[in-house]
Formats: sequence, C-alpha cells, structure tokens
Amino acid sequence: MARRFEPGNVLLKARPVAAVVAPGVSRCHHCMCVSAQLKRCGHCGHARYCSAGCQKAAWASHRNECRVLQRTMPHVPGTSMLLLARLLDLAHADASANTDEAAAWPSSIGATLCLSSHLDKLSPTRAQEFAAQAAMLRGLLAEAQPERPAPPPELATRLLATLACNGHTLSDDELQPLGLGLYPLAALTNHDCNPSAVHCFEGTTLMTSDCIPPRSDDV
Repeated sequence: MARRFEPGNVLLKARPVAAVVAPGVSRCHHCMCVSAQLKRCGHCGHARYCSAGCQKAAWASHRNECRVLQRTMPHVPGTSMLLLARLLDLAHADASANTDEAAAWPSSIGATLCLSSHLDKLSPTRAQEFAAQAAMLRGLLAEAQPERPAPPPELATRLLATLACNGHTLSDDELQPLGLGLYPLAALTNHDCNPSAVHCFEGTTLMTSDCIPPRSDDV
C-alpha cells in the first residue's frame, strides 16, 4: 500500500555489514564518537577507542584486522582494503548460516553477495587492478593468519568490486568523510538521478529521510 512521506520522515534505518574509520580520522573506531581522549589499541597502534567498553565491543571485528595491521604499521591499508578484510573475515565465519532469520540477513555475508559487483562490465585494466589489490590483501592475511586458509581469489576480487559500486561513505553532520561502510539494504533500494531522499549517519547507523515535499501527482 502506497503512503505519503513528509520531509524529515525516516524511510530507512540500517546497520552495516561492516564499517571502518578512514586512516587519519580522529573518531572512535567502534561508535565513531568524537573524544579528546581516544586510546590506541596496544597491539597495532592504529585503532582508537573512546572507552574500554567500545574497545571490548569492537574486538570481535578488530582481532584479525589487528594482526594484519601489526605487519603493515606504520603504513595502514586504504579504507577499501580494511573493509574488504572485515568482509573476508565475515565470509570465513560463515555468518550466512544465520540468514534464515530475516532480521539477521542484512548483516550477513549472504546479503553482501546479493549485491552486484559489475565485474563483467569493467575494462580488463580495471578488473586486473581489483584482482591485484585483492591478491595483495590475501597475501597479508596469509602471513598474519597462517592457521587459516587464504580466501579464494575470486571471492576477494568480487567483494572488492562490490564495495566499489555499493559502499557508502560515512560522514559527519557537515558531510565530512569519516570512513566507509557496506549497507546491503541501502544499496538495494531504488536510485534516481533526481532523488527525493537524503541519508545521514548516527555513528555507523545509516538514516535515510525524505527531503522534499511530495509532488501533487505522487501516489
């Protein structure tokens, strides 16, 4: 059933499958809040947290990433590569086993794999770039996690291409970029060259709201 939305009405509220703070951005790497006393991870020195609670809550997603960062510091992989590492971690954990529950599906690797990668539409040069970047990360993961089989190259390349066309740049209230996240529900919504909605972020939660009055012919 169709319904009208007023400007400011929330159309979609979504949590990411995975999200990362961009290197150099001074935000908590879990809740993304601003704090004058962010404390660095004692192992990799890259991730920073506003409290011990946030650090503990983030450990499940940061644990394997931390091992990679310890090998690359003082250099930090780019935002897309950090997010790819988290998606590959999620794929290894086979979170798609929970997708029978509708509420769990948007946060699963299964939802991510439903998104288009458009690999078949890329130029050979661009496709090779994705494959080379994915191979580099696979090498880092193999060194940092020797007990774990390296992810399939096709999967890593596909996920990187998926991020390129479906990732959302997280921003603050002034639209300054903070990081990168993947939101399958938001990526699957219809897009228009003359949009009537806008999204913003509360921490890592994406909020899409109506931003213009409806036309008289809207249903």
